[in-house]
Amino acid sequence: MKVKFKTIILSLILLCISSSLSAQVSLSKVDSVLKSLYKFDFEGANHQIEAIDSIANPSFFNFLKSHYYRWYKMPIHEQSNQIIERYQDYLSGVEDIKHEDLLKDLNYSEINSTLLKAEYHYNKGNYYRAFKYGNDIYEIVSDHLEQEPELSEIKFLSGLYHFYYHYYKEQKPAFFAFSWIFKEGDKDTGLKWLEEVAQEESFVQTEANIYLAHIYLRIEDEPEKARQYVEWLNAQYPNNLKFYELYIETHLALDDFSPELKLMINKLLSSDKVYFHKYGKAYEAVLYAKIEAEETDKIKAIERAKKFISSFGKANHLMSLLLFQQYLMTGEEDWKDYRVYEYKLTSID
Repeated sequence: MKVKFKTIILSLILLCISSSLSAQVSLSKVDSVLKSLYKFDFEGANHQIEAIDSIANPSFFNFLKSHYYRWYKMPIHEQSNQIIERYQDYLSGVEDIKHEDLLKDLNYSEINSTLLKAEYHYNKGNYYRAFKYGNDIYEIVSDHLEQEPELSEIKFLSGLYHFYYHYYKEQKPAFFAFSWIFKEGDKDTGLKWLEEVAQEESFVQTEANIYLAHIYLRIEDEPEKARQYVEWLNAQYPNNLKFYELYIETHLALDDFSPELKLMINKLLSSDKVYFHKYGKAYEAVLYAKIEAEETDKIKAIERAKKFISSFGKANHLMSLLLFQQYLMTGEEDWKDYRVYEYKLTSID
């Protein structure tokens, strides 16, 4: 797959979507709203946001509203034009980072909203505007790469940069031609800082656990290390269907077929949102293929899941999980054309 220069730059930056704080509204209020979103308590989160004075705090109100839509309407870039336009309106209502402020105290709501704007325009194919917002974040991160940052929020962003610089330099040959543009990143430093943030109580603790679970499961292919992070997420937010994905895949990779897996899959299947229903279908078929059953029945289960998922458009990651299980039974190597991550559930040991 051809990797464009713009994609490399943005990939280094857009993986830094974090939580946030603001001097204009109490920290306890911010923490409460964010935790409600993580708990999938969207009604409660929206009720708290609507209680904020949008006239006195327009930027912050719009910032939280954009977060609300990003979680409630997941994945936001696949929603109807009406919802996307509303999301864009809220994003536009948040003040941009001012370059003269980069050397002063940082406003994390502005940082976070800038990342959301970059992500939004990137998903829409507006690469120039995405790069503009991403470059603002790089200017901040580049000043916090050598000495360990004191603030958890900056340590989180810098830790991600360190890790993903190393990842893309190794995995994407095109990166070498442009690596001189960026400051050097160190994988071990990145993981160390992320692991520290995951243990610290802050607005980015949850995000650090999310990324470490993803990194150790799908990139480092160390599901045993991912286990502690997915279990932390599940303990903190047992109703978050998005976090089920990492939990289920980690335990499938470990061949740990605990009863809780089936319960989670059933919750995904019972969701009225197609996005989660697709994951439930895929995981149900993969779990069925991994347990004792007739091979013919396993293949039929895989085929049913493939048909259902493909009827709702592109879903390469889920298709690669299904096709890899099918490969183990039939020897067909179609999964390689869909594989997003090369790890235990999509790769031969």
